[in-house]
Amino acid sequence: MKSSENVQFLVRELRHRLRDFLGGLACLALSSGIFLLLPPWASRFVGDTIRTGTPTEIAIQLFYGLVIFAAASAFSFYRIYLMTRLSHELTADVRGRLFDHILSVPPREIDSVAGGDLVSGFSNDVQIFYESLSRVVAILIPSVLAVICFSAAMLYYNWILFLFLFVLASPLVFVTTYFGRRLHLIAGTAQSRLSALTAGFAEAVLAARDIRSFGLEEKVRKDFSALNVASLDAHLARERAELTHPVVVSLSVSLGISGLIFLSLYMIDLGWSSFDNLSAFLVCLGLTYPPLQEASHSVGRLAQLFSVLDRISAIMSIQPETNEGSVSVPEQFQGAIRFEQVGFTHPGKSFRFENLNLDIAPGEKLAIMGRSGAGKSTLLEMISRYINPDSGRILMDGIDIRNFDLKSLRGEIGVVFQQPIMFEASLMDNLRVGRLDASDEEVLEAARMAHVAEFADNLPEKYQTRIEARGTNLSVGQVQRIAIARVFLKNPRILLLDEPTSALDNESEQAFQDALTQVSEGRTTIMIAHRMSTFSAVDRILVLDAGRVAEIGSHQDLIKSGGFYSRFYRRSRGDDQHPPT
Repeated sequence: MKSSENVQFLVRELRHRLRDFLGGLACLALSSGIFLLLPPWASRFVGDTIRTGTPTEIAIQLFYGLVIFAAASAFSFYRIYLMTRLSHELTADVRGRLFDHILSVPPREIDSVAGGDLVSGFSNDVQIFYESLSRVVAILIPSVLAVICFSAAMLYYNWILFLFLFVLASPLVFVTTYFGRRLHLIAGTAQSRLSALTAGFAEAVLAARDIRSFGLEEKVRKDFSALNVASLDAHLARERAELTHPVVVSLSVSLGISGLIFLSLYMIDLGWSSFDNLSAFLVCLGLTYPPLQEASHSVGRLAQLFSVLDRISAIMSIQPETNEGSVSVPEQFQGAIRFEQVGFTHPGKSFRFENLNLDIAPGEKLAIMGRSGAGKSTLLEMISRYINPDSGRILMDGIDIRNFDLKSLRGEIGVVFQQPIMFEASLMDNLRVGRLDASDEEVLEAARMAHVAEFADNLPEKYQTRIEARGTNLSVGQVQRIAIARVFLKNPRILLLDEPTSALDNESEQAFQDALTQVSEGRTTIMIAHRMSTFSAVDRILVLDAGRVAEIGSHQDLIKSGGFYSRFYRRSRGDDQHPPT
């Protein structure tokens, strides 16, 4: 995103929150206006009260000055509160939109984005967005406006000294521009390296068993250390740049004040100015310096904000799913599926579907097998419309699935993945994922039919037992049976299974197969499998090879054909010691 687009984004968002923003600006105007009462007060105090006033009069004038300062500070405090609240609300809104967008993106697109980028974008980047935004909105913008206001007052009290300051301050514009560009680049590098660090940490957590199994601790530790050092170096470079800028500004301002004092004394000596006039000017200068310093400190935050916006924009630019269909699945939906001349090329994959034709009858059980990368999972994803074919069409009960409303279509499709996701919630809540409005009785009935009840009663708190992240306190077989129970609750017409038995032992597989037999009854069932126990229980077997149909037929027909499946069958029985080729 270009800087101009970032500015447009901020303007658009602030326009939607005008109440707090304008309220903050009103408080800024009031505090600045009250602060501007200090220069004439200082002029009278120095020019008259100190020289001729009694102690009582001096005390009264000091009290007036204190009241002015306190009133201005109160409005300044409320201005910061309003701007900070605005920043919190805007950050929460961006976080919500980012989350909603991730939910709307096709799963394949999410998989293509590094996990660390998504996690960092949702946590680190959004937090930095808030910190930078609050600094820009609550400090930078008001500081710039305050500097303009107090500069106008200085111009009023002594235009010669003001022009002198203006000439000295002009180089600061170039300094600020230079540091702003440099900080934008450095901040982007720091955020990218932090994302890589987050991804490395997430990978180490998810692959903890593999790391220990292969003895990779030292390698992973070194890789993470390198990422950590790179992230540290980038963040220190950003801090150095952010700290250098205000130091340069402060030195320049100090030089200007020294020259200003010398020039002021010279003007008083020549009679071009007076002490009371100079006092008012110096008070204005004193009021100008803090917001000027705050603005210089905040320039780095503006660059950081733009850098984070670039990263968030990259995630938000991922195209969401298109739901151009509006047809609801009919009540008499049978679940017949037809692939007509379907073509699809997956980026980065060696296979492509070309002119795929396939008919699956209502209620038929079809098993898919093939080498890794043959296109098995892609076929299931096309049925669920997670991806769309490049050519041809897929029909269900004679209707192009692109005409169906996505929610309605997926409501008739139940999916059991190889590794079903378990949520950090009770077992009852994890079962109810299948249908959120299901009653407790319906959930328990689904659990019984899926053989979940066999182990649920042995859990510490039975169905109220809290399931840990990724189901680590359950066995693989138990997780798969929960997934089947969800399908029972959902009651779809089409059932898709992506290698659900690949990680099960014989006992767990038998329990799963019993549950599967019940849930697939009367449903169009398509499953990816590699076990003979599965193939013998289906109507037909589809063998895919690099995106094409190599074989299709019943178990007995394919054994007789002498092809890939026949060789696989002989090898599974020990009749052939060589894998099928």
